[in-house]
Amino acid sequence: MRRLLAWVVAPGFCLGGAWTARADNRPAPKGPEEDGTKPALVKIAGEGMMDSHAFQYLTELSDDIGARVTGTPSERKAQDWGAGKMKAIGLENVHKEKYQLWRGWTRGTAQGELLEPIRKPLHVDALGWTGSTPAAGAEGEVVAVNLFNIEEEVKHTSQLSKKIVLVVMKGEPKKSGDVLFAIFGDFLRAASKAGAIAVIGGQGGSKALE
Repeated sequence: MRRLLAWVVAPGFCLGGAWTARADNRPAPKGPEEDGTKPALVKIAGEGMMDSHAFQYLTELSDDIGARVTGTPSERKAQDWGAGKMKAIGLENVHKEKYQLWRGWTRGTAQGELLEPIRKPLHVDALGWTGSTPAAGAEGEVVAVNLFNIEEEVKHTSQLSKKIVLVVMKGEPKKSGDVLFAIFGDFLRAASKAGAIAVIGGQGGSKALE
């Protein structure tokens, strides 16, 4: 029996809807030469090539502010930063708009360890928008689940009570990545409802415990 002390738990996914489009009979938009905007565009392009602040902005946004997960204080700081920069370069009608977010999330610490048949520390990190294990961690038997056969795995989630799910990728996928992702969300919700205590997967794949 393999047992594992883990920090990662079964996540809930937000799945977006599909976009639709239709053709209409509106005339094609005019080009820069026709609508008179070409001189302004040429000036903007020249400024971008010869007097660009792109690297400075990238440093401030990525290094000074850092990660900007939706709904976190860092995201709000980035909004203020962006609005301030736009106003500073002379853009008009710069403003922030309110929106509703169902839940915020901030990454905490995570650690895992294989306990049997050998003791081995695991390099893990919390998956975005997942919940937390109890403060003392979660220990249980590891059960492998094949992502490429996830449609079949969904049918057996009742067997995952008090188990730690290890997501592996064996064989060839039978469906596209978008479809697998959607079904995987269904699997995670079902596994959580069945009482699975943690999910481990991602870059480690099937080699995570080698």
